[in-house]
Amino acid sequence: MNQIRFPVAVMLALILGVMPFVLGNTDCGGGKQSAAREQQADPLRTLAKASDDLAGGIKLTISTKRQLAQEKFITPEEEAELTNLLLEVNRTGAEYNKVLVSANADTPETRNKLLDAANNVAVSIDRLHSQGILHIKNEGGRQRASLLIASLRAAIATIRLTLQTAPTPMPSPISQPLSEQSK
Repeated sequence: MNQIRFPVAVMLALILGVMPFVLGNTDCGGGKQSAAREQQADPLRTLAKASDDLAGGIKLTISTKRQLAQEKFITPEEEAELTNLLLEVNRTGAEYNKVLVSANADTPETRNKLLDAANNVAVSIDRLHSQGILHIKNEGGRQRASLLIASLRAAIATIRLTLQTAPTPMPSPISQPLSEQSK
């Protein structure tokens, strides 16, 4: 059986990137209440960061899949299945970003479209996990790939929570003329 070699820097990045979401905490002092206050104070920033985290997580998952294949932790058949499932995650992620970028105003209709798009991403992530990662025969490869699912799920959970709890309309930093913002 292949020995797992997971670079320490990648492991630390995953742990440090995922742990705040797992613990529901973005700082050491305030816990869940502090994270909730931050989401309410600047929901657009929270959405932007979570969308960026999602894109970064997809990119890392793709590169890890390639590395697992090169190191023979997954078979060519498993790699092909993971590739197809990752293409679906990437496609739904791109659709979510398209809806987000095209949103002209924060209305209930816009939020419903964003939530639908985020739900589609969540379904594709769940499918990647259940139909792809859980079917990897090599335990080390499966564990390594499973770590990445947590970061993808955390980003989607943040997006959903923000869309469901932020005030409507979301406070926009550019809703006032620049001359009034500096006062």
